Amino acid sequence: MTTHMQPVDRENMLSGLLSLVDVELQNFRNQNHADDAFDKVKVRWRRIFELLPQDIQVEYEETVLSAFCDYEGILENFYWTQGLLAAVQSNLKIPDIVPGLAEAERELSKSCADFVSNLNEEIVNEFHEYVRAKKNCIDESKDYSYLTGFELALALLNNIGLRTNEDFLEKLYAQLERKGKK
Repeated sequence: MTTHMQPVDRENMLSGLLSLVDVELQNFRNQNHADDAFDKVKVRWRRIFELLPQDIQVEYEETVLSAFCDYEGILENFYWTQGLLAAVQSNLKIPDIVPGLAEAERELSKSCADFVSNLNEEIVNEFHEYVRAKKNCIDESKDYSYLTGFELALALLNNIGLRTNEDFLEKLYAQLERKGKK
């Protein structure tokens, strides 16, 4: 079997993640915003804004509001990425075993054993063969999951203006491509 490695569409992945984060930040801000001074000024500005001519309102939206969105996006992206990196750095010791995986494997075995009791004997071996093949397929995908996480981290770093050395990424692609040709 030959596998040709396609890089993950970082822009699409990052765009989706940033949209999700933006929604969560907005929800957090709405629930925890307690700046009465800003709220009072905002209400006064809205009243004035509504009285402005339409072309001035459009100009505001196209220039000032757009600039605020850019400013906010850059600031939030930088700091939430820094928070993410801080969390990763504080947990740099990679555990020898995947936390929770042994319990999930026991539950998988139990579920399969329970399910087998409903099958007639002629198809039990087929089911076990299927389960082994599916589990092997999932187990073998861990390298691709690692690659996707690595690509996402690079995209996050690039998104806040930190240029990264992508040599390691190229080595991962080559390694996975060689593995896929076996």
